[in-house]
Amino acid sequence: MEKKQVITDTDCGIDDAQAIMMALAAPNIQIVGITCVFGNAEVENKDPQWEEKIQREHAVNAMIRLVTENQKQVSLVALGPLSNLALAVRLDPSLPQKLIMGGNMEATDNETFIRYYFLWNRFDGSEQ
Repeated sequence: MEKKQVITDTDCGIDDAQAIMMALAAPNIQIVGITCVFGNAEVENKDPQWEEKIQREHAVNAMIRLVTENQKQVSLVALGPLSNLALAVRLDPSLPQKLIMGGNMEATDNETFIRYYFLWNRFDGSEQ
C-alpha cells in the first residue's frame, strides 16, 4: 500500500500533538515534514531543548521545498493559523491549489469565533 505523504503545519497545541501522533501511527500516512506557525503556543514553552531539535530552515521555505520535491504527491495538513501557507503561496504562486476548510466540531453555531479561529486569525491565508 502506497503511503499518503503529508506536511503538517502546527501551532504546537495539545490537539495538534494528538493529530500528529495519530498520523504517525497510521499505516497509510508518511509525515515528510512538520512546520510550526504562531498560534496556540510558543515552541519555547514546550521543550527546554527545542533549539537543539529543530532544523534551521524557515517553515515557509521547507513547505515550498517539500511540495516542489514531491509534486502531486504531498498534502498539507494545516492545524494552526494559515500564515505559513499564505506566505508560501505569495512566494511561490505555482504551488498546487488547495482546498481550505475551517471549523470546529464542538462549536454550536456559525457565529462563534472559535469555529473559524484559524481563518479569522489569518484570513488572508485562506484567500490564497
